[in-house]
Amino acid sequence: EVNFGDVFKGSEEKRTFWIKNELRTNIFVEFVIEDNPELKSYSNKSMVIAPNTYEGTELTFSSHKIKVHSFYIKYKINYKHQFKVKITANVVYSVLKLSNPNFSLNIFTFHQINNAEMTVSQILPLCNTGNAKVCFNFDNGKTGHFSIFPNSGEVLPGHEINLNISFDALDIDTKKDINDELKCSIVDGQIMSFPVIGQIMPCK
Repeated sequence: EVNFGDVFKGSEEKRTFWIKNELRTNIFVEFVIEDNPELKSYSNKSMVIAPNTYEGTELTFSSHKIKVHSFYIKYKINYKHQFKVKITANVVYSVLKLSNPNFSLNIFTFHQINNAEMTVSQILPLCNTGNAKVCFNFDNGKTGHFSIFPNSGEVLPGHEINLNISFDALDIDTKKDINDELKCSIVDGQIMSFPVIGQIMPCK
C-alpha cells in the first residue's frame, strides 16, 4: 500500500513505490496506466530491475475533492504477471494552526487615562503544518474597534507568522465590554474564527 496521508486540497504530495527483484535474472516492470484523475504522474512508467535490487517510481497525488481517496494501480512483470497496489490519501482543507496550543487570545484590557488615544495589542502566532502554502485574509470584525496586521498574506509549509491584533478603546462606554469575532478566510480552506473581548478599566 502507498499511503499519502493528509494532503491539502489542490496541493501535490509525492511518494515512491518500490519493487524488489528476488529472481536471478532481470525483470521488466510496466505500469498499466488507467484513468485515475487524482494520480497525476509516474516518474517511471516502466523499468528494468536487476536481480536482488530495488527500483521505484515516484507517484504524484493531487485532488480538489475533500474525502478519503482509495483506489488501485496495476503493473505487470515480464509482460504477463499482473499485480496491483492500493493507493490511499486523505484530502483535507488548508488550515493555519496556533503555534502554541496553550495560547489564549480573548481579552484585551484598556486602562483609561484622561481620554488619551491609546490602543492595546496582542500577538496571534499561526503556523502552517501542512504540505502546501496557505493564503489567508482577515476581516477586522464588526465593531470597528479591532484591527489586525498584516490582514492578508501567505504562509509556506513549515513556517509561522505573527499577527498583531489591536484594540482601539477610544469613545467606548467604560461600563460595556466590546465583544467581537475576527474571521479568517483561507484559499482552499474553511473560515477560521477568533473571538475577542475588549474591556475598559478606569484608572484608580
